[in-house]
Amino acid sequence: MKETVTSNDLGDRLMDLREYLLNVARTYDRRAPMNSDAQRLLRTAKEHLRDLTPAGYRVRGSGGMGTPTFTPWIGVFHPDETDDPGQGLYIVYLFAEDLTSVTLMLNQGVTRLSQELAGHSSRQEELKARLRRDAESFRHAVPAVLLKGWDTSVDLGSKGWRQRAYEAGSVVARRYNIEDLPSEAGLRADLWRLADIYQRAIESRDTPVVSRTDVAVLDPGSYVQPEESADPLRDFYPKDDADYVAHLVGRRIRKKRRHETLIAEFGPALAGAGFRVTTDVHPRDLMLHRGGASWLVEAKVVYNGNATAAVREAVGQLLSYRHFLHPDPPAPRLVALFTETVGEGYAAFLEALGIAVVWKGPGGWEGSAAAVEDGLVPVS
Repeated sequence: MKETVTSNDLGDRLMDLREYLLNVARTYDRRAPMNSDAQRLLRTAKEHLRDLTPAGYRVRGSGGMGTPTFTPWIGVFHPDETDDPGQGLYIVYLFAEDLTSVTLMLNQGVTRLSQELAGHSSRQEELKARLRRDAESFRHAVPAVLLKGWDTSVDLGSKGWRQRAYEAGSVVARRYNIEDLPSEAGLRADLWRLADIYQRAIESRDTPVVSRTDVAVLDPGSYVQPEESADPLRDFYPKDDADYVAHLVGRRIRKKRRHETLIAEFGPALAGAGFRVTTDVHPRDLMLHRGGASWLVEAKVVYNGNATAAVREAVGQLLSYRHFLHPDPPAPRLVALFTETVGEGYAAFLEALGIAVVWKGPGGWEGSAAAVEDGLVPVS
């Protein structure tokens, strides 16, 4: 375990997840002003934890708005779902009022719903009832094997209406005693497992929940496969290379926020390693330059741990972009960037095609042999 830092140097260096949670719990004081060391530490959660959280997610910490809260928190947001803790689903580390524990939760925002119920005669009770119903619906939509070992009830040790609403809105949770926190590896593994549940829960709203008795009558057209973007080349048959380039460059591809956040996370990390990073290269995601060499990067979100679609899309786009957009030598090297591992088999397949592979895991950025050799794996 790392030594706990004093209040005087809380903001002087980056901490890992375990150390960060420990220091928030040991220094937070609700009676202290909003410019206290602990409050500043919470507001810098992004800087401390951005390399430790799943790729493409956004991090935010808070000890209250205007006045200190009883229960400080650190949120991990899927940007395609929400970046507002008042609405939508998000992951949160929520400290108990007595600060003796912190609970990792997949929770629902309560502020927006509370405002919608402003005229209800039993506002708080109705709020909690709706949150419980929605939490149960989300749990029902996620594969049971993913929920094994997670708690479905939460106790934050507070009588505040907001804290009681958080308890009601919890989809799944895991409570940690501050003086007995798991190892760093254990904490990160739990966070990444919960991120998988989070992704499934988000997609459940667009995908019908099918019981075994419903399979025979399911309309196959009702299933909605999550897509990163609309295909700008659908029903297009180019006459020649110039026709392809004109058509593709003229179209705008709709990118989801997690895809953009992944690029925004990866690009600056490599800029710090001496690469010149270029993002204004539509329709390509990213171009890297160093020492006379260049790399063409295509970023893909892996959905539900199923890498097949992401790998196929990356291969198709990288090869076609290199052929049509970089016809003159020297051709750029190719890089497939993923939000998570695509597995050893797919990594070997991509390398056999001359495509280096980079992804983010619980321990930080990782990559295939070619990616490591080219210096494309950011060091956390």
